[in-house]
Amino acid sequence: MQGEAGYKPSPDCPSCGLPMRYLRSFSQHDRLHELQTFECGLCSVAFTDAIEAKQPETAARAVVVA
Repeated sequence: MQGEAGYKPSPDCPSCGLPMRYLRSFSQHDRLHELQTFECGLCSVAFTDAIEAKQPETAARAVVVA
């Protein structure tokens, strides 16, 4: 989903130009950024990028009807 916070499409391999496959994510201690690692299956090139981390869902809000 492109509108979702923290979503970033797979980058293209800088060597062959094919889309890289997603390997893993690492959360950072400051929780502002997340590291995502991608790898090209053809070239074995790996790429790690920092993206804005998803914010946790807030608790349901109570609705007061007067």
